[in-house]
Amino acid sequence: MKRTSTHSSARRALLFWVQASVLGGALVFALLIAVRLVENLGQVTGFEAYEVATNFVEGHGYSFRVDQSWLFDDRPVGYFPTAWVEPVYTILLAGLIRVTGDWHLIAGAILNLVLFAAAVILTFRLAASYAGVATGVFAAIILTASAYFKANEWFFCLNNTVLATVAVLLFASALRGTVTMPTRRNAVILGLATGFAVLACPPAIGFLLIATIFVALASRQCWSTALSNSALVLFVSILVLVPWATRNYLVFDELVPVRNGSGQIAFVGTVEAGIMIQPETSKSSLEPPGRASSARQAIIPAFEERFRIVLERFQLRYGRAVAGDPWNGMNEAQRDKWFQRETWAYLRAHPLLSVKLAFWKLIAFAQLTGQLGTLLLALALVGGVLAATAWRLELLALSASIVMYAAPFALAIPYFVRYRLPIEPIIVVAATLTLWQIARFGRDRLTSLNQTLEPGRP
Repeated sequence: MKRTSTHSSARRALLFWVQASVLGGALVFALLIAVRLVENLGQVTGFEAYEVATNFVEGHGYSFRVDQSWLFDDRPVGYFPTAWVEPVYTILLAGLIRVTGDWHLIAGAILNLVLFAAAVILTFRLAASYAGVATGVFAAIILTASAYFKANEWFFCLNNTVLATVAVLLFASALRGTVTMPTRRNAVILGLATGFAVLACPPAIGFLLIATIFVALASRQCWSTALSNSALVLFVSILVLVPWATRNYLVFDELVPVRNGSGQIAFVGTVEAGIMIQPETSKSSLEPPGRASSARQAIIPAFEERFRIVLERFQLRYGRAVAGDPWNGMNEAQRDKWFQRETWAYLRAHPLLSVKLAFWKLIAFAQLTGQLGTLLLALALVGGVLAATAWRLELLALSASIVMYAAPFALAIPYFVRYRLPIEPIIVVAATLTLWQIARFGRDRLTSLNQTLEPGRP
């Protein structure tokens, strides 16, 4: 008994020091990134979340100024309510602006570094919980190196990217905990983590489905328990979302669970891209924003800022031309919903073209973080197949979360690297676990072969 206790204490001590080393490494990289900030304090910039947070602090509510807005180029000067940005980071940033005053840009960059360090630790802990400390360290190193070389995409921009990454990691950790031990307490924790992840990172809205399904599968020996646990997860998740969704409904008279904008980028990535290939599929007589001979040629140019602006301007002209007079009376949510309906109608009318466009949008998503990112995503998906064949539910849940996160980008065009970064730690962990599964399989096969060849063994 004493021996077991000593061994357990030694393992806890080892885990503590390894985790401290991982944190130390993350902080070293954070300091290296911070050196860039010291060299040029003016690098830190803010976009939509920063604009809304600033307006909020100045007493204009959660709003855009008309010259900052999306989907509007026809309104007089003033402010109007918005749901174009995620509420968690935006309100946190507003508090930071209020507290730190003129130093808020620097404070926002430091917050990104703190969240980065938290993401590295959470990545280590998640990978280690699956396959041990060495796997956790390997995953943390890959994530740290990848994030360092993409620092310009998250460190100098005051947006929700790093907070969303932490939220997704918290969800993945809670999902593993609940799948491996499907108790009511863990179901509540998973519900809270899922709701928070969706609020902080709207592309993660599919996690509601993932959490509900996998909790039910984890308790499948008793279907009454499975149904009650999955219902509890869904109920708690929705409970987290209700206050913000209620605010949005009261403001826009539309159901907006977290934010607007999905219709806008889905329309660009599906309808506009399709019109560039086949102009006759347009409902408008407007000249297409460009011409393309293939789905690939229609998608790739959209990543250039110059052409993206052209696409967005065409979108507003198209809305006015096709919707007619009702367009003028629509608010932000109603215009975005209108673009959603147009996108779904286009999908139904032109399924083959839409599938081709979806393929190239998903390819673009896979390549957002370069060749290493593409390789990691491929390994993560292979891991999902291996987990499915071995029925490793906790590993399969990880890969399914990646697929569910990426799925909306079959419609919406993935303009920026920051669209993928929140799921990157999960991709890294899943890829690392795939390598671990392959290595373990190879080791077992080699051991079996050696035993077969050893003389004198039965």
